[in-house]
Amino acid sequence: MPAAPAGTWIGEASADGARVLVAAIDRADRHGLDPERLLPPADRAVIRAALEPGTPRADRQAAERLLTRAYLRWARALETPALAPIDVVVPEALPPPSDPRALLRRAARTDDLAAHLEALERRHPFHDALRAALAAERAGRARAARERLLIANLERTRLLPVTGRHLVVDTASQMLWMFDGRTLQGRMKVIVGTPDNPTP
Repeated sequence: MPAAPAGTWIGEASADGARVLVAAIDRADRHGLDPERLLPPADRAVIRAALEPGTPRADRQAAERLLTRAYLRWARALETPALAPIDVVVPEALPPPSDPRALLRRAARTDDLAAHLEALERRHPFHDALRAALAAERAGRARAARERLLIANLERTRLLPVTGRHLVVDTASQMLWMFDGRTLQGRMKVIVGTPDNPTP
């Protein structure tokens, strides 16, 4: 696993980077993810101890490594469905996974780490809509079956691109949406055929 540049999360004068990252991971349940899987309690304890004044340099470096692993785990989880199997007819159409080294460089160079992490959290508009529905469900009298369904659909929307022009077709509702990046450009009804009864 690549290493983050020294001081990315815990600098000599400030540990704001570590706190901002941990806060983002703690919000992961909004995406249907488990924060404790992304940053286990034992790792949190090491990081908390490293943030105390007078912590030895070796302990801060160990915490930096744990934070880097958690950051990459979190970023990967946001864009990769954990459910299996999901049938992908044309794998080449899927957006490529983020490059870990590029993610670390961006985190190290940004002047606003919180904004960088929030940008990574912004997914496809369908994902955002499902995330809002999950929050509303949890704010009310949450039903376990409904919550599981929303989380399963959140997982599927991780496959949708957030950049470039693309189409999304829902065979159940027979609707097609046209996107340019995260912007909806249009929608229309479509006819969905089958091998025995193909679309004209």
